[in-house]
Parts: sequence; C-alpha cells; structure tokens
Amino acid sequence: EKVAQHYYIAFITLAGFDASGRLKSRCRAEYLWDLANLRQKVGVIEISRKGVLEKAFFIIPSVCSYLTETSKNHFVNNVNRTNLQTQLTEFSAQFDILYDEMKHQRIMTEHPILNLLRRSSGYREKLFFLNALLINLIMLVFYSYECSGTFICGDNEGLDTYRIRPGWNQVVIVLAIFQCALA
Repeated sequence: EKVAQHYYIAFITLAGFDASGRLKSRCRAEYLWDLANLRQKVGVIEISRKGVLEKAFFIIPSVCSYLTETSKNHFVNNVNRTNLQTQLTEFSAQFDILYDEMKHQRIMTEHPILNLLRRSSGYREKLFFLNALLINLIMLVFYSYECSGTFICGDNEGLDTYRIRPGWNQVVIVLAIFQCALA
C-alpha cells in the first residue's frame, strides 16, 4: 500500500507539470486501481514561494484516522488566521494535544470493551438523560405528604412527613442504580 501511495504521489505531481493534460485525464478510477482510497490517504498542502503556488503531497499518517470530527472542526474553526505565521504557530501549539487525542482514540478503538463504550457514548448520553427525566417524573407524581400513616390527608390534619408513595421508592432506587451504571 505504501508503494502505491508513493507512485500515486509521483503520478499526481507529474500530472501537475504535464502541459498536454494527458496524465491528468488518466487520474480517474478507470485507470488507477483503488483511487478513492489513495485520495483519502494522500494529503496536499499549498505553499506560496516567491508568488508561485506549489503543491506538496504527503502520505497522511495512519494515526490521523483516529482524530475525531469534533476536534477537527474545533481546530479548523478556532485557528487564528491573521497571517501564515500565526496559523503555523497555533498548529504547532495544538499538535501535541491533537496527537495525544489520536493515540488515545486508537487505544480506545483497539480494546473491544473500550471501543464498545466509545461507540455507544451518544446512545448512553441520551439514555442517561431520559432515565433522569423518568426519575424526576416519578418523584414529581408520587411524592406527597403523609398524614397519620396514610397519604390521604384531611383539612385539619397535620402534615407529618413528605415522602414517596410505597412501591415507587424501589423503582427510583433501581433507576438510580441504572443511572450510575450509565455514567
């Protein structure tokens, strides 16, 4: 695969200098096997030297596939674009953080249990919220004053304690344990 990537880089570099356009016309899936994969694994940056825009192609390291979309979008949207020097400085400053995240995500992906937890995090967050909503709804509906040992209070009776009705306490405890397991 590395050899194919290097050949692809050489091919597209030469196609950039081909005035006839013959090489560029052959940079299609009919002529190059696994072109979509090669395009995903080969990156390009444009460098301006003395007013001339040059393209530099490189193989994207495999660890970069573990960068999350959230981190990628955060970096792209928050980089200071005042000038090229500040862009490069900010990229260099955030590189270690992004690299650590990519290594962490790789470890999370390689272990089956951690991968399951990583992939199900969105589902677990929604379930956590709905479970908390259910607990609060039960508390709202079945929490009431107790008068003289019953939950039926007359007008002149003193309101002794405020507690959940019998049977619902166990339901709330089970849901609370489930809530801890989701966390």
